[in-house]
Amino acid sequence: MAGHDGGRVSMDAAGEMRYLERLYRHRGFVLRRCVPVGSGGSGGIRWRADGLTRSEVDGTVDCVAIGFQCTDPEFRQQFGDEFTITLSIRLPSGYPSAAAVVTVNRDDMPPQICRTISQALNTYCERHVGRPMLIGALKWLDRNLVELFRLGNAVVNQEHTRVAGAEPSSSTVHWSSAQQAQLESALARVPKLADVPASERWERIASLVDGKSAQECMERFKQIRDALRREQERKERVQRIRENISEIAVDSRPVADDPLPALPSVDESAPAGSIRVGFSSIQLINVSLVRVRLARFSLQCASCRANVDAELVPTQVKAVTCGKCSSVITCKFVFEMAHVANARIGSLSLDGAALADYLPSDVWATCANCSADMSVNRLDRHARQELLCHQCHQRMSLVTAEVVFETDERGLGLRQQRVPKRSHVGDASEKRNKGPEQKPATRGALTIGTSLPDFGTCRHYAKSYRWLRFPCCGKAFPCDICHEIGTASAPHEMKWALRQICGFCSRESPVTGKNVCPCGRSVTRARSSFWDGGQGTRDQTTMSRKDGRKHAGASKTTSRKHERVGPKRA
Repeated sequence: MAGHDGGRVSMDAAGEMRYLERLYRHRGFVLRRCVPVGSGGSGGIRWRADGLTRSEVDGTVDCVAIGFQCTDPEFRQQFGDEFTITLSIRLPSGYPSAAAVVTVNRDDMPPQICRTISQALNTYCERHVGRPMLIGALKWLDRNLVELFRLGNAVVNQEHTRVAGAEPSSSTVHWSSAQQAQLESALARVPKLADVPASERWERIASLVDGKSAQECMERFKQIRDALRREQERKERVQRIRENISEIAVDSRPVADDPLPALPSVDESAPAGSIRVGFSSIQLINVSLVRVRLARFSLQCASCRANVDAELVPTQVKAVTCGKCSSVITCKFVFEMAHVANARIGSLSLDGAALADYLPSDVWATCANCSADMSVNRLDRHARQELLCHQCHQRMSLVTAEVVFETDERGLGLRQQRVPKRSHVGDASEKRNKGPEQKPATRGALTIGTSLPDFGTCRHYAKSYRWLRFPCCGKAFPCDICHEIGTASAPHEMKWALRQICGFCSRESPVTGKNVCPCGRSVTRARSSFWDGGQGTRDQTTMSRKDGRKHAGASKTTSRKHERVGPKRA
């Protein structure tokens, strides 16, 4: 059924039908086989699971009806999640050597929009004659249905304008062609002068037009002027939409037989081994796209482990010199379009260094109303940016969550570190007594679920198991003294640290008075040997014997059945 042609996966027509059946059943859609009129059938609808079959009478056409639902978030927000478009696909006898013919059917849609979508799909099929094209056409339609609706609406508005211009109104029904010509000639012969009153000028114009008063001539002139302005605005709007449609890329890659819609897409412009950078979630209000204008990262030199800051312009290779060992670090950042369905902002390729942290970067935010680009400086994690479009004055909002790093191992998919489940939690002293073998040798990129170097402590504060992120530079340091030493070369604004990173699980959270991480460990030294409502010590080994929780649970009956019969089966 499937074969290889020049190292690329191909698919025959029957395999394509089976692929569509599995794909649409997975999404909850219905795939039907229609018997064409005149083929000897009853004219009803039936489904055949044995692949593609031909009509025995005329042998010309097979019809497939597909209920298509768009996955574009912008489209689903406007029309609803259950909005379905019926696609009637006619497959000629020579398919796929002959192009399929697609017809869009929906009663509540204007016929102009149906024709626009049908013409676009048929153009796609004609460009891909020679191999099965239905799967690629459906994927192309899913990506570009919003633009096709906009183009169809422009055609509808154009036809409505023509009809409105052709219908005579009550004020223009008595204007003949001769009177219209006399009015145009009078407007040219009687120019508009500053020293001549408007009423006197229109009296002169009316004297040159048979049977019309000055008021009727003036109303006729305003009517024609407004119609010409509307026509010019419509032409400019249609031209902009057509330019956007012409930029839609047609995907000519063959489709594999194995339907895996859940696999993440890999940016081919980013080399294998690069680091995908993004947010765990992003919330956009009146913002359609976000793209990086200037990316900033903190890198760790592979030779001396010193930290190096880099500012990268997207798609440009930059060489950075380490200030400690003078090693040359090569880095390149390739941006991605971030939107409500994609929180990744780009891919980072490094040579001679490792990624340590993300620093606040500059981005462009595209207005969803007028498509104008607004500059956002120093977009940080866990930030909320309020904007005002300079063109249409629309309020825009951009909210980010924590930064996520993913290693792009081409062929193995995208692998991301996850937080391991823990059966119990202990305090800082328990973790520090397990030996130095669990401490990471280098700082590296922050990964949730792993501990920080020395569990976040430093020589200034030996009982502080956290890093503090300072808003003045966006960097994380173990304490304020380390921050002053690390940023002594550049002037900094004096600001309190607002966020902290746990030294045991690398989770980032706001700085509060409780100083307890969501993982259950205290990031500062316990001030008491008692429980104190959870604010004191939580370790029963160091807890005071006068505290009632010291021996809580020690006399509980513990089941030992597994020692006799073995562990419990899942």
